[in-house]
Amino acid sequence: MREEYVSKSKKIRLQFAVVAVIALLWELLPRVFDISALVLPPLSQAVLRLTQPLTGEGTLWQNTVVTLLEMGAAFAIASLLGVSVGVLIGGNPRLTNFFTPVLLAAFAVPIMVLIPLFLAAFGLGVSSKIAFASLYAFFPVVFNTVVGVSQVDRLHLAVGEIYGLSSWEVLRKIVLRSAARDIMNGLQNAVAICMVAVISIEMFGATQGLGYLINRAGQRMRIDETYGLILLVLVLAVALLGAIKAAGRAMNVRMEMAIE
Repeated sequence: MREEYVSKSKKIRLQFAVVAVIALLWELLPRVFDISALVLPPLSQAVLRLTQPLTGEGTLWQNTVVTLLEMGAAFAIASLLGVSVGVLIGGNPRLTNFFTPVLLAAFAVPIMVLIPLFLAAFGLGVSSKIAFASLYAFFPVVFNTVVGVSQVDRLHLAVGEIYGLSSWEVLRKIVLRSAARDIMNGLQNAVAICMVAVISIEMFGATQGLGYLINRAGQRMRIDETYGLILLVLVLAVALLGAIKAAGRAMNVRMEMAIE
């Protein structure tokens, strides 16, 4: 246990060191090599630009909240539908064999080409962002859930039947617990995809949100503002992924305690 803690501690320190080196290089290289701010502004300039009035409408806080709310709604929908459909398909080998190629083929379609259709159908408001991101994030959740559910030990299911567990109890106590690791992997992927999808569609057609601000800044050649906004998106993505991982670890601990 102690060795595992030490290993994680070293990994975290190494990650912070890499980030610090990248930040230092970002700050120094444009100054040392006299790189134009239109190409790569210093890190401090990009960060400080976010404290000033931005190119688009609304404040940075307001637009950040809009993007996070869109992401949260899309993630919730994708998670609920993805896990539900994945359990249904993964619990039946025939359904798994039939639907897996279909879902893979659908996911292989460059979904970005559908953005104009979502904007035409749902408008420039939040509805189009939530619908688009929900569809995009649905696939990794359902794929990972199908994998996890299809690999549940049939002996465990048989034991559940012997003890007279109801269908809901079998699902909750056996199936979901056994597939929890795969489901959490799918949810982590869904968070990243939700961020990509929401920012992308906001850049194509929106009146608010971080993607909208990035698009406006880029159109007006505010490169330092563009870099600052991209950095903010990166920080938010890392924070959200960290939250999902923490939730997954907490869930695993609770399951282990319940099993014991």
